[in-house]
Amino acid sequence: MRQESQARQKERQTRGEVAHAFISDLWPHWRPTRQQGLWVVRIAIVFGMLIVLVLIGYSHSWTGFGSSVSDMAENQDIQRMKSLWDWLKLLIVPAVLAGGGHLFARSENRRTERSADQGAMDAALQSYLDQMSILLIDKHLHGEYRPHGDTRVTARARTLTVLEELDRGRKRSVV
Repeated sequence: MRQESQARQKERQTRGEVAHAFISDLWPHWRPTRQQGLWVVRIAIVFGMLIVLVLIGYSHSWTGFGSSVSDMAENQDIQRMKSLWDWLKLLIVPAVLAGGGHLFARSENRRTERSADQGAMDAALQSYLDQMSILLIDKHLHGEYRPHGDTRVTARARTLTVLEELDRGRKRSVV
């Protein structure tokens, strides 16, 4: 039993190595994360399923992918049933619009989050600068010579706290 599980694990590692080698050949500088790798697999499965469905569709007349009726008299008016191809033509525009709307909403959410994060960092930096100016001017921090005085410890704690919250550009203005 244990040998079988070890053999399965080795087989999985081999498959993973093969997939990694394939991706490395296609895009040599791309090092995908696990999430990106899963998306690549999902997309490949969907495309494979579409190809299989189209190939199956050519063998059945009701799908509309096969041959069409061409031997018709001029006077005949035929109302044929809707085929799969007709439904796909009908549904492709709403599907594209829904996909575009989803992508637009996602990009707007990301932009809003980024803006909120930047606003929070700006507020933290402004609060820090206000507090430090109070310490420098009102508490005479620049004139205190004790390295472990209360005012210096407070200033150091506030500086370290705000540095954890800020990005690189704002950290430069603190330092």
